[in-house]
Amino acid sequence: PYDAADRVVRAAASTPSLEPQAARGIHPATCCPLTGRVMRDPVVAACGNSFELEAIAHWLARNETSPVTQEKLASKLLFPNAALRSIIRAGHRP
Repeated sequence: PYDAADRVVRAAASTPSLEPQAARGIHPATCCPLTGRVMRDPVVAACGNSFELEAIAHWLARNETSPVTQEKLASKLLFPNAALRSIIRAGHRP
């Protein structure tokens, strides 16, 4: 049995890079840098990047750095990205 965190890791490992998604008309800004998939519940981390909540929560449980910049985060607080969520719900095409 796997927990939710393990599912995120397995999904990220099996997800293709963002370039094919961009080629399919999916805007890369709507994709989580950790999973490569369109976000359902985007949040902003202290590094200023947006992530899928479940994926970044899993990352932060084991790391103190940004998965994008690899720099130590000033805080592990996450904030909902309502603007990005609205864009995604409206149809995340470029």
